[in-house]
This record gives sequence, C-alpha cells and structure tokens, in this order.
Amino acid sequence: MASTAKQALNVVLAKYKNALVQLDWALDELNKKSKAIKKATRPVRKSSPSMTFAISDSDADNDPQAKETTRADFGTVFPKKPNKGDMFLRVDTLPGTQYKWNGNKWIEVSRESTDRYVHEDEYMEYLIKMVVSGQLDINLLPKPEQEEVIRRLNHDQKRYI
Repeated sequence: MASTAKQALNVVLAKYKNALVQLDWALDELNKKSKAIKKATRPVRKSSPSMTFAISDSDADNDPQAKETTRADFGTVFPKKPNKGDMFLRVDTLPGTQYKWNGNKWIEVSRESTDRYVHEDEYMEYLIKMVVSGQLDINLLPKPEQEEVIRRLNHDQKRYI
C-alpha cells in the first residue's frame, strides 16, 4: 500500500515539475516579447537647439508675483499661446521631458523640480494607461509620479473587490 501511495505521489510530483517547466518557459517568452516591444517602441530622444536646460525652477526665470494662473499641460506639441511660468511635459520621448515657458522660450527643467503633474488627473490617467500596457516602465518616472500611479491602481483595485 505504501508503495502505491509513493508511486501516486511520484506521478503528481512529475506533473508539477512539468507544469513548472512550462510556466518557466512561458515567463521567459513573455519577457522576450516585452523586451522586443520596448525596444521597438522606444522613441529616440533628440535635443532641440532652441531649448536651454535649466537646473532648477529658479533657473527657469520664475516670477513669484505671477499675475496669471499657470498651466501644466502635456502632449507632443507645445501650446500655441503659453503664459510665463506655464509648464509642458513632452511625452513623445520616454519618460518625458519637462519644459517651462520663461516668457520668451521653452526651457527644459528637471522633472524632479515639481510634483504638479501628480495633481493633473488627465496626465495621471495617461501614465496609468502607459504603465499598464507595458509601454512605459514605472521606474523611469519621478518618485511622486510612481507613488501616485501605485496609489491610484491600488484604489481602483479595491473598487472591484
């Protein structure tokens, strides 16, 4: 009887080992496809000679007495009529390049200089879509944006439980 139980256990173990091998293979294939997709869809970052890089917001010619409300938009084309202090996040490069209008031209600023985009619902929905679809690695985002994506995804998950 012990021999029969041992044989049955060996059969079950063999099936589990085979299933693990198949899962391992499937994960390897998914990883290969993911890398191929990332490599194929990775945009080339080109610098524009008309842009100047600013180290901080103060380098971007901030006006502490701004008379108009500034905007924080995102997209692939700069706004036509920006106001001094407006920010724009170009998303045609990954993970995105942030600019600020100084009244004369768009100046590239550090993404780490502000968390303003965390409060922009349309941008956060765009980010979540890009991360969930695998088109954007969450680790490329600034820390506040990473945390907000995770917070929103966790919140949405709880809604369906």
